[in-house]
Amino acid sequence: KNLRTGVELTREYLIEKQALDALEKAFNDKTQVQGKVTKINKGGYEVRVGSISAFCPKSHFSLRPERAPQQQVGKVLDFVIEEFKRGKRARIVVSRRPILEAVERDKAQLIGERFTVGEVIQGQISQLSKVGVFVDVGDEIEGLIPLSELSHSRVNRASNVVTVGDSIEVKVINVDSQRGRLSLSIRQLTSDPWDTFVETNGAGTQVTGTKTKMLNACESK
Repeated sequence: KNLRTGVELTREYLIEKQALDALEKAFNDKTQVQGKVTKINKGGYEVRVGSISAFCPKSHFSLRPERAPQQQVGKVLDFVIEEFKRGKRARIVVSRRPILEAVERDKAQLIGERFTVGEVIQGQISQLSKVGVFVDVGDEIEGLIPLSELSHSRVNRASNVVTVGDSIEVKVINVDSQRGRLSLSIRQLTSDPWDTFVETNGAGTQVTGTKTKMLNACESK
């Protein structure tokens, strides 16, 4: 830049060019880059890769909808570059999906090798949901206890039975190594109250009970 008093030099252009060159190489070589999540917007996440701004769509940030996206801000994560375009304003789109999908495949294989239907294992409750309870069983693997497998009694809410952080013993009831799913049960480790009742109350025994629900009886054809 020419000035009346001399020449002013800048390295900003050179630094930016070098950074873009490095990202273009990573894009062509399909290698991973590290980026820091700086902001959330309507379409996804703004990510800083070195000194360059990039964008990660919501659908490419995780395999499932994020329950607390704001908590991702400030994290440094691994990405792959899905789109790279130079220009006055470079357009760089990054994704975590290929990385996460590879991790899921590895987990699925590990689940198939490590767990057997019928065995009893230890775990820690990591999350409660409408469909059941997720249990951390180690090596970043989570199994699911369906609501129906929490108790012999009807369970409407998992929070009525267990709490996040509880250490529990569970039985493996299904291993799906294709989809990487592990189904667990607490119910099958406890005795069925109905079996106990039948054992202690034979036919003709008079018992006292409390009416809990009214049902419409239908005649069977």
